[in-house]
Amino acid sequence: MVEDNKLNMMHDSLNIFEDISNNQWFKNTTIILFLNKYDLFKEKIAKKSLKICFPDFRGGKNSDNALKYIKQKFLSLVRDKEKNIQVHVTVALDTEQILAFKNLILNTTLSGRVVLPGLVVFREKKKKIISV
Repeated sequence: MVEDNKLNMMHDSLNIFEDISNNQWFKNTTIILFLNKYDLFKEKIAKKSLKICFPDFRGGKNSDNALKYIKQKFLSLVRDKEKNIQVHVTVALDTEQILAFKNLILNTTLSGRVVLPGLVVFREKKKKIISV
């Protein structure tokens, strides 16, 4: 996969997520989506509307509305509506939060199928979409 310098990074991320979440190899796999750098996202949205990137966005410069919109954009790309997708909003500089997510990932990995960079664990699990 090659990065497209002409494509907005958000659109590029959406394309990659769509490819992975709908790939037959990950059909029964939990996917954990981290929306990182939320602190920077809030600052940016306060200055510029998400409408610049997504013309159909109607939430103004409100970061909560923008976050809901982005989450929905990602989740709408998953064709299997029963697929287990976990969405987490993070600030990587928050070490307590990162440790909590590390534990969540370990628990999810041990209880079912999950995709992590360099790691795939196979076990059946009930499918559902989880958004935090």
